[in-house]
Amino acid sequence: MTVFKAERGVRGGIQRAALSALLALGLFAAAVPAAAQDDYEDEGDFYITDAENVTDDGLQEVLEGLEEDEFLEGIVEGLNDSLNLPVDISINFKQCGEENAYYSPDETAITVCLELFTEPREKLAAFYDNDEDTDAAIRGYALAIIYHEVGHAVVNVMEIPITGREEDAVDQFAVWWLSDNDEGDLAVIDAALGFYEDPDGDARTGSDEDSLADEHSLSQQRYYNFLCWVYGSDTSAHADLLEEEWLTAARAERCEAEFEQLNTSWYVLMEGRLKS
Repeated sequence: MTVFKAERGVRGGIQRAALSALLALGLFAAAVPAAAQDDYEDEGDFYITDAENVTDDGLQEVLEGLEEDEFLEGIVEGLNDSLNLPVDISINFKQCGEENAYYSPDETAITVCLELFTEPREKLAAFYDNDEDTDAAIRGYALAIIYHEVGHAVVNVMEIPITGREEDAVDQFAVWWLSDNDEGDLAVIDAALGFYEDPDGDARTGSDEDSLADEHSLSQQRYYNFLCWVYGSDTSAHADLLEEEWLTAARAERCEAEFEQLNTSWYVLMEGRLKS
């Protein structure tokens, strides 16, 4: 494997202005095709609650920017336009003290930590050559993480059967939801870069017991998964991921079939749960 470095991390030809605008509104759900029928009653909605515990001045500034851009409002609007929910699901921002986002089944609530928009900056800045692109990449990464948590919420409230690890399944949900247009594909790629660990650095190698026992795949495995699935969604459009050796040739051979499987599977699981 050839490891890419910061100086070759700028992807040629990417236009991020459209992504920045769409990320601000969260308008990706329109790309999700409708199901053939509405078998499930629409009895709930995603809704936004007030931000919690924001005492840090820097995070307060981040929060104000996200609220001004109606970041969560766009996500919630798209989800409510697309899904038949049996119950309400809340979503809010919070100062957590760590980069995180999580779903609470007891409260049917998604919490998005504001640190998700600050902690990945140094890592993602290595792949882009200006602050504007880095800012868009951070929001793309955060958007994919939020849809991962939406996946947990959907699995929970819709009682969707999952075999294997749910964490891997909802990673696939996030990619399935996003990877239908250039802007969504960029969010998936930015999520992959957010998971990337330099093998020569302090990466989680999986050699320790806690990493091996964790319910999540290792960060570097998630990096390859996200790149593989977005590559498999359109191998011609994303040929550069293979050419630049961001994705290994051996894995790339299976990516088209992997994406087709996850795409088909989620449409089957969501039949009747998507609005016409």
